[in-house]
Amino acid sequence: MNRGQTLRRLYATVTLPLVAIALGLGVAGWAHAQQGTSYTVQLAVLNGSGATGSGTATINGSNLTVELHSTGLTPSQPHAQHLHIGGTHTCPTIAADTDGDGIINTTEGAPSYGPVMVSLTTSGDVSDKSVLAVDRFPSADASGKLDYTRTFALPAGVTVDSLKDAVVVQHGIDLDKSGKYDGTAKSDLDPTLPQEATVPADCGKQTVSAAAAGSPTTAAGSTQVAGSTPTTARTGVAAPNTGDGTTATGSSSWLTLVLLGGLALAIGGAAVGAYGITRNRA
Repeated sequence: MNRGQTLRRLYATVTLPLVAIALGLGVAGWAHAQQGTSYTVQLAVLNGSGATGSGTATINGSNLTVELHSTGLTPSQPHAQHLHIGGTHTCPTIAADTDGDGIINTTEGAPSYGPVMVSLTTSGDVSDKSVLAVDRFPSADASGKLDYTRTFALPAGVTVDSLKDAVVVQHGIDLDKSGKYDGTAKSDLDPTLPQEATVPADCGKQTVSAAAAGSPTTAAGSTQVAGSTPTTARTGVAAPNTGDGTTATGSSSWLTLVLLGGLALAIGGAAVGAYGITRNRA
C-alpha cells in the first residue's frame, strides 16, 4: 500500500465515523425537540356563549399535559371538551350553520375542526370513545369558571406530529338561561341529551408556543398560563409531573456537531487532494 492509499484510508477511518455520530446525535436532538414541544391556544366565543379561555399542551415523551382556563361558561354544569384533529384545522364561522337555526352544532362544525381524537376527561379513558362521557368532564364553578389540568398517554391513533393541527373545543351552553341544560331541541350527537349539553361554546386552534420556538421560559417545567389560577380541588385532578419543560434544547448542540463533522470531512478531503497534487508534481 503506497502513502496516498494509506492517507486516504486514514481519512475515511477518522472522518466518516465522526460524520455518522454527528448525524445520529442530530436526529436524536430533533426527536427530543419534537417530544418537548409546547402549544398554546386561545379559545374564542362560539354561538354567542360568552365563553373564552386559554391553555397549553406540552408533550413529554409519549405523554401529553393539557391545561385549560376558561370563563363565561354555563355555571355549575359539566362541559365536554376535546382535541379535534382533521377538517381544515380551523374554528367554524356562522356560515357552517347549514340548517339555518342560528346555532352551529357539533356536526356542522366538524368540517372545520375535524373529528374528536382526544377527550379531555378528568379521569379514565381519553380516546374518542369518551366523547360524551358527561360524568367525567369537568364542571364550571358557580361563576362559570373552569380550570383543567391533566397528564395522560396519547390515545391510539394520535401522534405527536398530529397535535400541531389540533383544535380545542369546549361544549355546553345554557341557551334559554334556565340555569341548566334543557329545552326541546335534541343533541345532534345523542338524542337523549338536550342540544344545550353538546353545542360548542368556544374554540381555538393550537399554535406552537414562543417557548417551543426558542424563547426563554419563565420556569423549568412550567405550563401555567399567565394570570391563571391553580387547578381547584373541584376537578379532582392531581397536579401533573410535567418533566423538565425542555422544548428545543439540544438543537444548537447537534447543529454544532454536524458542522464539525462537515468541517472534518472538508479538511480531510483537502489534505488528500493536496497530497495527490504534490505526488503528481513530484
